[in-house]
Amino acid sequence: MEVRSGLWKHGLLITALLALTVLLVAGVGSFRQVPPVPARVQSEDGTLIFTGDDIRQGQVVYQQHGLMDFGSVLGNGSYRGPEFTARSLHFVTDAMRDYYARSAYGRDYAGLDPDTQAQVAARVAREMKENRYDPATATLTLTPAQAHAARQLEGYWREFFVREAPGLGLPSGYLTSTTPGAAAGVTPGAATSAAPGAATDAEGGQATVRPDAVTELSRFFFWTAWVSAARRPGEQYSYTNNWPYYPAAGNTVTGASVIWSAVSVTLLILLTGLVFYLFFRYRLHWEEQPGQAALHPDDLAVSPSQRSVAKFIVLVMVLFLAQTLLGGYLSHAFVEPTFFGVDLRPLLPFPVARAWHLQLAIFWVATAWVAAGLYLAPLVSGREMRRQRALVNVLFAALVVVTLGSLAGEWLGVKGVLGDLWWWMGNQGWEYLELGRVWQILLLGGLVVWWLILYRGIRGALTRESDRGGLTHLLVYSGILIPFFYGFGLFNTPATNLTIAEYWRWWVIHLWVEGVFEMFTVVTAGILLGALGLVSTRSALRAAYFQLILVAASGIIGTAHHYYFVGLPEFWLALGSTFSALEVIPLTLLGVEAYEQYRALRRGGSTFPYATVFHFLLATTLWNLLGAGGLGFLINLPVVNYFEHGSFLTAAHGHAALMGVYGNLALALALFALRGLTTPAGWAEKAARLGFWGLNLSLAGMLILTLVPVGVGQLATALGAGFWVAREPAFYGTPWVRTLLWLRVLPDTTFIVLGVAPLLYVAVRAYRHRRPATLLPE
Repeated sequence: MEVRSGLWKHGLLITALLALTVLLVAGVGSFRQVPPVPARVQSEDGTLIFTGDDIRQGQVVYQQHGLMDFGSVLGNGSYRGPEFTARSLHFVTDAMRDYYARSAYGRDYAGLDPDTQAQVAARVAREMKENRYDPATATLTLTPAQAHAARQLEGYWREFFVREAPGLGLPSGYLTSTTPGAAAGVTPGAATSAAPGAATDAEGGQATVRPDAVTELSRFFFWTAWVSAARRPGEQYSYTNNWPYYPAAGNTVTGASVIWSAVSVTLLILLTGLVFYLFFRYRLHWEEQPGQAALHPDDLAVSPSQRSVAKFIVLVMVLFLAQTLLGGYLSHAFVEPTFFGVDLRPLLPFPVARAWHLQLAIFWVATAWVAAGLYLAPLVSGREMRRQRALVNVLFAALVVVTLGSLAGEWLGVKGVLGDLWWWMGNQGWEYLELGRVWQILLLGGLVVWWLILYRGIRGALTRESDRGGLTHLLVYSGILIPFFYGFGLFNTPATNLTIAEYWRWWVIHLWVEGVFEMFTVVTAGILLGALGLVSTRSALRAAYFQLILVAASGIIGTAHHYYFVGLPEFWLALGSTFSALEVIPLTLLGVEAYEQYRALRRGGSTFPYATVFHFLLATTLWNLLGAGGLGFLINLPVVNYFEHGSFLTAAHGHAALMGVYGNLALALALFALRGLTTPAGWAEKAARLGFWGLNLSLAGMLILTLVPVGVGQLATALGAGFWVAREPAFYGTPWVRTLLWLRVLPDTTFIVLGVAPLLYVAVRAYRHRRPATLLPE
């Protein structure tokens, strides 16, 4: 008897469309309220200080040099370098205080008595909050103190990149080794202030500084500091909802952040009870398939295209190893500029290493999912299409080319070798979307080709499944959404307003990874468990729809929690806080799912050949609950996120969610396919089990030993002194913080040696002991 999706599919479709409509309409409507880039920045007497082209070209410099993978702007980026917005805001505030102190009293601000200091500080805070931008002329007029601070900021950042940056992982002369290229309509502005021709670098040598690159970059940083402090027209808070926290500039937490945090917790409590009632009342979980024994891999037919999938999985493990080695290099860079005495900065600057680390994570996880889809096609359809193997091999070659080409381009772009082609072939400069536009388009095309191969392979099964809402059809729908949502990353150019760029960037990161891949995951898990005979098809379909509706209802609009402080209007605090809090509900249900998976594992018996696969699935659900749910909820409340945004607590959530959830799931899918392709003698179960425990215990160690405690320390520091202090080298140099950063070596090492290496051995051994093809092309 065929299982029907009934009204479930209509409920999912309506929920997803409504949520996407809210996110899209609210976003596009917000674009008229993004922080303006003034055409002209001038002093009160009308003297030009710099232009909008200078600001835009500064953003180009920021992107071309991969500085988002070194520091951060508006809290988004890496954590080794400074928070450029927060530090610029601090410097401008101090420079303005000194300007007024010297003008009125002939001494620096620090030399004034407390009462006079309070008067000067209040004046500066008022000027920082006053918005002097004229939209009619697109002109920003600065007060004398602001104009003075803007000019001083140029020298400050020039000195930073010459003296301080080499100690933080950048090679000497990092900004002088490349020429900022104009792209996408950006015209480099002329330097309007003098800069010294040479300065002494951290190693004592001479480093020639190109004033254009550093000056334009400083003007971009000044603009971000201005939008973070200046009041949004008609409001009492800034364009960024007063982020970063810095009372000296008038930036304190807003009432909306507090109110919507309380509302989101209240809704979470109320709706959790309702969802759990529905879940248990209508038995919306996996149920055992009565009277059916678990399937054994030796009983499965193997097709030629499936045998070709094995090399995808070897590639997965090779990329995984490379990614984790880079992760070890990056974590060590927080305690010393060299790697155990070996200076790798000229060859592998921190921004390049981090860009590779992030891109390799995306590549190996996505490759595992691609491999799982290619393996499932003949398994679901029961037949092999002609030339399917050739298409799979072509896709593999294309994937290798895109991977190697994009990694090489990211290095060459930052090195300045590509010139004005940096954006097309090199590093676009957006975190998680670093690969050049050409490689991005090729990857998008590869995902489309993958879907066509998948669809071609399971077309017969789709014909047999008359219900267009069945699991096989859901697999096709979720598959096509993967290239569709990745395509939103093409909306950004170097000329895109920073706020708008962040809006579309999170469509890819959150909706693509945490939304579409989540859908693909749920459907794939249901198909796997049904194919193995461990759960009934009816319960798998029903449970899949229930989970997908919850994910769509909460997770799509929940993307808004990334929009709190990037320059979008205040109402995003309401949308982001309430819906991201509700994301915890489906993640909490995963605790029940983990129990069901454990029961399925027990039903398989002590010799169950997919035991390690199920261990990885169990880890996925538990990390979803702890990493995505617990750590995510902790930092997604606006009143908490306001003080920790851009700190190690965000990194803790990112590692627990990306590796804990999507990494474990990708490995579960890869090992499932690999186990079905391997002879019993070729399968290394003990090594696979060692890899499972090595990865997950080490990941827990990273969180417990370093990421969470350092993040809590940064939160406490930000509350006491302002956020900029929590990202300074002085904080990382604090004895207790430095000790915790050194301790990271232990889980990093065990992660690689006892986690990744055994799985690479499993993949290589399995590839060499593949079963012969028994399901031949029709």
